[in-house]
Amino acid sequence: MGYLTITAGNKKTEVETSHDSNHVDAIVGDFWKNDHCFIAVENADAGANESYALYDASAQRDAISFTGSVELTNPDFLNSQVVNSYRDAARTYTETLCYGEAIETPYVCEKAELLTDRIEKAKECKESGECSSLGLVARGSREPLRAKVSSKKAFALEKTESGFNKTGAYLIRNDVIKLLDFDDHGPKLRYLFLYRGKSQTTRAWIDADDLALINHR
Repeated sequence: MGYLTITAGNKKTEVETSHDSNHVDAIVGDFWKNDHCFIAVENADAGANESYALYDASAQRDAISFTGSVELTNPDFLNSQVVNSYRDAARTYTETLCYGEAIETPYVCEKAELLTDRIEKAKECKESGECSSLGLVARGSREPLRAKVSSKKAFALEKTESGFNKTGAYLIRNDVIKLLDFDDHGPKLRYLFLYRGKSQTTRAWIDADDLALINHR
């Protein structure tokens, strides 16, 4: 445990860190390209994940302020956004941080859970913290993931507490569906899908083995 003194012009503050003050990593820059200077101070190192506390040292501020609503984790600095990435068990997650001009602080504007290196389950978030699902998308885009039925007949599945049950509904080869979610906890990968037919809309689960993905990269 140690303390680090941050100085910006005539402003100064002392912050607590999880490391000796002589061995603390810090990142300084205009992360969101909006003439606001931020300082990220390493506060934890848990193997694959390195997290940083974020401080606003902008000239527009009367004092150096701690932005406690967000922190940086294994950050990448891309154009006018900051992207966090971290692992939890076998899953990788990302968070995109944007700067909210109305709230005058960074906030999480997108969240994603990676299924593969090309597919992710994404959410879009507002400055208020309210998030809405984008479903499954091709990684690096916000284009909904679509698939074509490759089997002659692919039965829709109902998800229950004990597993998945086959229903009487089915799709046929070359039907195109939108993929909304995934479940890989059992022996098979399955997708939650939406299919709009001529007379009805079907929302159910389907085996990944019955599909060919269309627009993943």
